[in-house]
Amino acid sequence: MCVGKVYILESVKNARVKIGTTSNDPDDRKTFVQRLWRGDIGKCQICLERHPVLQSGLMPLHGRFSPHHRLQREEEFSHYRLVSGSCFGSLRPPIEIDASAAKLYLNDLKNIRDEKKGTERGSLTRRINNFEKKIEQSNAFNPIWDKWETRVIYHTDEGYKVEQLTHTELEHYKDNLAPIQEIFCCSVREASQAVERVLERLGILEQSRREFIEPNENMIEYNTPDKKSAVFECVMCKSQWVGLTFERNSCKKCNTHLFSRCLRYI
Repeated sequence: MCVGKVYILESVKNARVKIGTTSNDPDDRKTFVQRLWRGDIGKCQICLERHPVLQSGLMPLHGRFSPHHRLQREEEFSHYRLVSGSCFGSLRPPIEIDASAAKLYLNDLKNIRDEKKGTERGSLTRRINNFEKKIEQSNAFNPIWDKWETRVIYHTDEGYKVEQLTHTELEHYKDNLAPIQEIFCCSVREASQAVERVLERLGILEQSRREFIEPNENMIEYNTPDKKSAVFECVMCKSQWVGLTFERNSCKKCNTHLFSRCLRYI
């Protein structure tokens, strides 16, 4: 009996697919991907750890700020003060929404690196490269509101190996600016063909089982919710405006797609 599952998820409106593997229910992974894509779970601007985003659109209190992360120019972060010994990214927007704190921290890391040598300098360089990549992704993060659906599941004992080789097969389709890893700009058919080529190359195509998932017509259509007029407030500058719920309301003053909080319906 095959215990591993290689799954293909699809977001039709975004024209994207995600290929992953799990030994559990792929629907659990689909729910997690849905929350990541909608911004319900975000990455801290400083420690880059994922946490559920608060209703206000900010990161919760998390972690303790280690000496490695401590800023040399803390006066520049007077409004990013240390809260109860937590990470400096606590109570700030996730990096997918606003990267202003990450950019300041990035500059500080570069200054520290100039004073280091050897392995410590190499470690800081890797961290800087990672931060630059995350900041670039945050600038491009503006996905269309849509639900993700499980389209195909391959039952196989070599799930991890099949997943990795399939990612290599589809490397030229990879969306490097997506906020989630393993996202590809191709159709479900192309992704499915890539998985089967890998299974055949490994000699386990006959032992694997393919399962197509039919769309559930009774499911809530997350991409067509009822929209209401409401008053929103920017979590950064506190400016207010009128918009529609279930849309990515941007603050015109901050000129960025920050998460807003709904104050009241009109």
